[in-house]
Amino acid sequence: MRILPSTVEGVEIAESDDSIEIHDPFPTRALDYSVAVINRSHMAIAFLGVRFEMVKRDGKHAIAMQYSDALRHPEQSEFVPGMARLISIEHGVTQAVLEGVSIESIPGYQRILMNLDNVRKMSSVTASIDSVAFTDGSFHGPDKAGSFTRLASERDAEVHFRERVLESGPMPEPEFAELLRLTIDLPVLRRFSRLLDLYVEAGREAVLEVMSAHKVRIPLHRYHEVQDEL
Repeated sequence: MRILPSTVEGVEIAESDDSIEIHDPFPTRALDYSVAVINRSHMAIAFLGVRFEMVKRDGKHAIAMQYSDALRHPEQSEFVPGMARLISIEHGVTQAVLEGVSIESIPGYQRILMNLDNVRKMSSVTASIDSVAFTDGSFHGPDKAGSFTRLASERDAEVHFRERVLESGPMPEPEFAELLRLTIDLPVLRRFSRLLDLYVEAGREAVLEVMSAHKVRIPLHRYHEVQDEL
């Protein structure tokens, strides 16, 4: 697997090595197509996107993106300066390493190994850092996946929806139910899809309590935009 050098200052990408603690026993082939991302900056990383670009034998390209997202609680990010984190082309492998458990305990273990066998059939695989956001909200990287725009759109939708729910005091019950139905109809609000059931089971106050406690992601700004202002 080819690994492209990082374009983000203070964040490195390299082959996975013994510096990352891995549960023993851990199938060697499960670690194929994994990289180590090392935080050598002075801030914790709150969001990471690693891009795996594959070329099939027929010349067609396929992309697998793997994300780590702590933007809702950046103060709790464990990806602190000096830490190395294994990122696999298969999320289940990454999850097992992060949790310190055997990969066999992860749901879909056989599917994971089958997917890795399919990756081996590719003509080439290239890994690179696509995007990084630090806990101060600065966003870095080439962002070929468009994560900055997606995250901003999702955040705006959540903020607007949360405000509508919390300010729904005089709204008649049928209209309130229609508002909650948006969580089923709009993909950007799917994370709130259980609110309608909660409303039916426990009433409006229960919904308001959940939305009052809900934390949206911190706002992001592109690093070069900050530099331009200085």
